[in-house]
Amino acid sequence: MPPSPTVPPTRYGLKGDVVTMDGDLVLKKGVVYIDAGTGRIASVQPAETPRPAGFDKAPVIGTRGTIYPGLIELHNHLCYNLLTLWQVPRQWEHRDQWPNHPDYLKLVRGPAQTLGNDHGQTYLLPIVRYVECKCLMGGVTTSQGITLRGTNTELEFRGNLRNVENSGRPDLPNADARIGDLKPGEADDFLTHLNRKNRCVLLHLSEGRQANEYALNRFDRLQLSSGDGWAITSALAGIHCAALREAELDILKSNGGSMVWSPLSNLLLYGTTADVATAKAKGIVIGLGSDWSPSGSKNLLGELKVAQLFSQANGGLFTDRELVEMATTNAARILKWEQGLGQVKDGMYADLLLIRKTTGDPYARLIDATEADVGLVVIDGVPRYGRKSLMQRLVSDLEPWKVGTQHQAFHLEKVSLDATTVLDIKLKDAADLLRDGLNRLAELSTASGGGGGAEGLAPAGAVGGQLASDWPWRLDIDDDVDNAFLVSAAAAMPFKEVAVPLELDPLTVVDDPSFLSRVRNQGEHVPEYLRKGLARLYR
Repeated sequence: MPPSPTVPPTRYGLKGDVVTMDGDLVLKKGVVYIDAGTGRIASVQPAETPRPAGFDKAPVIGTRGTIYPGLIELHNHLCYNLLTLWQVPRQWEHRDQWPNHPDYLKLVRGPAQTLGNDHGQTYLLPIVRYVECKCLMGGVTTSQGITLRGTNTELEFRGNLRNVENSGRPDLPNADARIGDLKPGEADDFLTHLNRKNRCVLLHLSEGRQANEYALNRFDRLQLSSGDGWAITSALAGIHCAALREAELDILKSNGGSMVWSPLSNLLLYGTTADVATAKAKGIVIGLGSDWSPSGSKNLLGELKVAQLFSQANGGLFTDRELVEMATTNAARILKWEQGLGQVKDGMYADLLLIRKTTGDPYARLIDATEADVGLVVIDGVPRYGRKSLMQRLVSDLEPWKVGTQHQAFHLEKVSLDATTVLDIKLKDAADLLRDGLNRLAELSTASGGGGGAEGLAPAGAVGGQLASDWPWRLDIDDDVDNAFLVSAAAAMPFKEVAVPLELDPLTVVDDPSFLSRVRNQGEHVPEYLRKGLARLYR
């Protein structure tokens, strides 16, 4: 459970429009009463209704905004999210191809490996802080974790953000996440795993162009050895599913599986994305994930915009409400968390997002919002980020920040995974350290020889917390890619031979005009409606 502050108030109310995601209930001028002691919503009711028991003296904060469930991200490789959006050189057919391109070593794998593994004592914990804040600034209250490797075990680092693999609550079952494809002959054991776990299993599945034979073969590996049945149950959520045809979607649906959609990353890498129109028609539950910053959105708020553009360009596949459901109620259903999260409702955990807008359709209001409109992000009843004027009325120990012209603030607490890992660093310090590391990649990689840590290169007082030297992180994509494709000289060469200084990816699109330029300048394989249309949604 994310730690709660020791400062008052233990109980408080947030007043504003409330989009409950409980049916079509939208309260104009409602109040969400929060018990931070339990981390739950005590009551959701019209403002004129008498206060619930125990809240007679609780402060009720007028927000001048709209309150939603916190956004639940079902797919993100957080450890890469200090890196900027890649100018994708060409269209690929499946996911085991692009890690072979020389740009990938220079711009993605090499920098992440150098800072996270070779120099973990200096840079790993600042990366955790930075990418966690990046999520919060886009209204995300739940995402995936960063895996740390010990001598004989792996652990998911959990900070102030709720983690799908380590939820912190016994009634929110921890999800399993698997990046690598099933190997031939593994389906029977995988089905046993699905049946044994009363929780969600997130599996990268058939990532590539629609009907690509290589990517479809990865789906075929889910067929049981008897040929009669599939290693698919209601526990399985297929990430991407971009190559699946109607026949495979029929199998996914009939066996209770769901889908996690990452449209921006798919469109940039493959020029196409999952057949969500057919998936919707068949009643497959669809969640949303921004994937990672090298080819995806900075946060889920941005990915909602891409999903809307795709929907509009393909005949209006989804209403705005259906898109918001992907990041709230649908995501909670996929995780088997629907009894605790995904709605603003009495008894639910108080994971909330406040947008400083009150006009127009309440669902479009969220999709139209930018990071500058985020007024408050609450997790387990604790305000973690938002407009400084609101945060000051609720919590102390704030770190101020600015998004565009808006004065924001974080309330980030020191968190500890175990005795060896403590995260205690301000965002500003984390950003400064990461800029330093990205600017010195060639020096760091040369000193380490591409393998071990280097002494004497860390800035004085650089370590943001404590980290035992035998706890580097697991670079999930690079550990699970099919190495049979990594055959070129470029892929095999040491990173130190191609390392160049890189920019730290800015935390928000609002403060990063280069992001929209990079989208606009992607190759012709990327649809024009995306290349030219996304910038209009940030005006």
